[in-house]
Amino acid sequence: MERNDQKIFLIATYINLIAESDESSNDDSDSAEVLNLLVKNNVKRVPKVRCQNYVKNVVWHYTGNAFKSHFRLSRPTFTFLLELLTPQLLKQSEGCGRHTIPPEKTLLLAIWMMATPNSYRCVADRFNVGKATAWRCVHKVVNALYSHLHTFITWPDRARAENIWTHVKNKYKFPKVIGAIDGTHIKIAAPKLHPEAYINRKGYHSIQTQIICDNELKITHVYAGQVGSVHDMRVFRLSGFEDMCTAENFPENSHLLGDAAYGIQKYIMVPFKDNGHLTDAQVKYNTCLCLKRE
Repeated sequence: MERNDQKIFLIATYINLIAESDESSNDDSDSAEVLNLLVKNNVKRVPKVRCQNYVKNVVWHYTGNAFKSHFRLSRPTFTFLLELLTPQLLKQSEGCGRHTIPPEKTLLLAIWMMATPNSYRCVADRFNVGKATAWRCVHKVVNALYSHLHTFITWPDRARAENIWTHVKNKYKFPKVIGAIDGTHIKIAAPKLHPEAYINRKGYHSIQTQIICDNELKITHVYAGQVGSVHDMRVFRLSGFEDMCTAENFPENSHLLGDAAYGIQKYIMVPFKDNGHLTDAQVKYNTCLCLKRE
């Protein structure tokens, strides 16, 4: 084999091994061996080709609708988040010894990663960063958002609770309702450890999230982290929300609405179980409750 042909062969083999390593968890011994051969043959490592200036040349030229279509939030909302999170994003970048990525690029990358099904490899290429850098960007943004958790997710005070139940009563004729509670499943890839525990009743792997929201769909309480196989009622008990079920948080015997997965409690109203013998009043109650929860 001629020397140039050998170089081409080695480069092609190395690129192929890199591609395969993205799809599997095998060790890199073969890749390292080929890399050593490349060094011995004075073949320079093939530079990675990524998008250049995607944020500057593309994102900032999106229309409002296109921006929302790609990033799942409006441009004004993004601007608000950027102003809110910039101090934390800059602070986390200080003293890291790496090239600092602008806060707007960090936030755009993280939102794209969380809003689309793309892999870190695709997102890293789009924003012209390494996969490890993309991972760090996402975690920076998550940590920054979490620091503002209790600013935006708060339990309604007495005045707000009264406004909520008045709106619900006027619209649905259902008294003293200050919110609805339900669980949802966040789909994930099968974990390496105990994957069977994450399979939910619909047959896929997930993490559970319990959410309570008001009449404007504003989240007033959230709990996440339980595996997909855990029942909604058990998630409720593990969430610690029972400790919040007091007269102070539920003034004038107000309550939440839940589905049949929850047990009836003083502050949580659920539908009657349909055993085929429900009265007209019970059917009407179930219909009204379901309409309000929707």
